[in-house]
Amino acid sequence: MDPRHRPHRPGVLDEFPPLTVDRVTPQTQTTPMKEYQAVMLRLSRHARDDEDALTDLLNERSRSGWRLAKMSQDDHRLTLVFERPSDAEG
Repeated sequence: MDPRHRPHRPGVLDEFPPLTVDRVTPQTQTTPMKEYQAVMLRLSRHARDDEDALTDLLNERSRSGWRLAKMSQDDHRLTLVFERPSDAEG
């Protein structure tokens, strides 16, 4: 799907395209590459709406093979970072 034509989802501030990162251990052994995707979810003043938006986001990413790697929160937004194995060959 073209990222410029994603359907609007209430509460989602920004979605960033996946990044591919190649990790190298100190022994210079290459570990499998991963893709990362960051999403910022705007929080409303309605807990139920926030719960529904977060549930939909997590379910959607899970169906696409993404796993929640990190999450942080401030007063106005929730930032989630997802990861999955990359299809790219090293």
